[in-house]
Amino acid sequence: MAEFIPEEVIQQIQNRSDIVETISGYIPLRRSGNSFKAVCPFHNEKTPSFMVNPARQIWHCFGCGLGGNVFNFIMKYEKLEFPDVVRLLAEKTGVEIPSSFRGPADGRSKAKRLYRINELSARYFHNNLIDENKGKSARRYLSKRGVDLETIRKFRLGFALDQWNGLLNFAKKQGEKEDLLKLAGLVIARKERGYYDHFRNRLIFPIFDLQDRVLAFGGRVLDQNLPKYINSPQNPLFNKGRCLYGLNLAKQALKGKGYFIIVEGYMDVITLYRLGVRNVVATLGTALTIEHAKLLKRYVSSVAMVYDADQAGETASLRGLEVLLEEGLEIKVVRLAGGFDPDSFIIAKGKENFEKTVVTGQGLFDYKLGLLTNKYNPERLEEIAKITAEMLPTIARIDNAVLKSGYIRKLARALSIDEGSLLIELKKIKRKDSFYCQSQENPVPKYNFSMNAKEKTLVSLMLEDPETAGLARDNLALEDFRDLRLRQIAAVMFKMVSEKKKYTSSQIINHLKDEQASQLISGLSAGPEQVGSKQRISRDCIKKIKAESLKQARLNLQKKIKVAEEARDDKEQMRLLGELNSLIRV
Repeated sequence: MAEFIPEEVIQQIQNRSDIVETISGYIPLRRSGNSFKAVCPFHNEKTPSFMVNPARQIWHCFGCGLGGNVFNFIMKYEKLEFPDVVRLLAEKTGVEIPSSFRGPADGRSKAKRLYRINELSARYFHNNLIDENKGKSARRYLSKRGVDLETIRKFRLGFALDQWNGLLNFAKKQGEKEDLLKLAGLVIARKERGYYDHFRNRLIFPIFDLQDRVLAFGGRVLDQNLPKYINSPQNPLFNKGRCLYGLNLAKQALKGKGYFIIVEGYMDVITLYRLGVRNVVATLGTALTIEHAKLLKRYVSSVAMVYDADQAGETASLRGLEVLLEEGLEIKVVRLAGGFDPDSFIIAKGKENFEKTVVTGQGLFDYKLGLLTNKYNPERLEEIAKITAEMLPTIARIDNAVLKSGYIRKLARALSIDEGSLLIELKKIKRKDSFYCQSQENPVPKYNFSMNAKEKTLVSLMLEDPETAGLARDNLALEDFRDLRLRQIAAVMFKMVSEKKKYTSSQIINHLKDEQASQLISGLSAGPEQVGSKQRISRDCIKKIKAESLKQARLNLQKKIKVAEEARDDKEQMRLLGELNSLIRV
């Protein structure tokens, strides 16, 4: 149970929180019979194995084994603690949590404390920038880049003073602790005692999540010092491989567009947004990752990658292409000629020309092939082999068989080679890819369901029907369940039945602290229903579980009797024989 929040309030919040509606706000769900399915957001997969059951208000991934109810999903996705998720859903569903149960006003979880310190820091940096004296140099730089006060406020831009402890002292005056500032990546520990500010004399770009909360910060120097840009270090809230700058604003500007424009820098996003191109996001100084691709796919089916017209930009584009392609996104690659980056291009040529350039961008196949035919000589056989060696891994990542076949045919024609030889080489790549996938160092943990089949079947039926749980409670002891996780689940249901409380499998999860036990419930609830008389099956399971438990108890007693016999402990031996005779008569 969430600390400080009564069980009946949690149940009311859960009853008002439709799991399909909630999860579809994070990932796209498609109907599949009576359930909904999606590509799992918690592990890398191509074929959807993530299922949501609206009747039971349960989600479960048959690929990685994760699962739970609406609370578990948000906890996992948002990396929040249970009480914070309960409060979040209370606000969305309009359930009033009594003031005496709201907990301390400053929040209790680590995540909430980090959000608070980030918000405080963002206000501090922003006030520095708009201060007539403190932010003069940063405002001068922004003015040269055409950034007006309205845009400054929209993106909540800020300025870190040229001081070692400006933010540190400010935060301490507000009652914040140094260890929290360090955890958020806002201060750095000195070699001797104490801390100093991470961001100093830099223009500050707050990085927001999809709920407009400050996750982290980026900082740009205003002189020639290096590095030009730094970001907050990774922390419990922030991982730059999972965040896209500007997505909180861009997702609101998709109407009539249907695609995202991906650029490299903060200023590219800000300038494009200011001049009317608002479906734009940026990576945070890193290549696109599989998490980025999944995030984009929640909103669009296609993207346009617009990078600087230099070798580094082209290399970054290719890395991103591989990742986006794997997630089934349609890709256009836009090359800005004349040394322009997106920022300078739209200023020089205007919004209309920029959007025209984006629309006429190359498809991924033509873009990569163009780069490779410039790099290698397509007239020489050895060079052709190099081109195909780089093109085929890209084609191999395409899941659609028709598209894959078409690109093989197109590549064969472009290089004037036999299509069959390309298919042979493609099969070799598939074998390598499958070997790589099987040998990952950190596979997604999956719960092992090789448990007692009768126990598993009975608990599954108990989750469906409290009357079955009552029947089991009257005929079995908790110790009769040999699987410890099934025993935990049964214990909750026995207690609920004893208290004459109705329950659902989704509600039982709230009473379990063991994450694998919660996953077990979701797996049992998401599985196929039992065929035949459920009452007969339940009684059969109870009978066999009891028989197995008695058999095991007799074996244990026989072992103890043998030990007592060897120790010549006649008194203990007689006592144990009495217990054994009692069990035999059962």
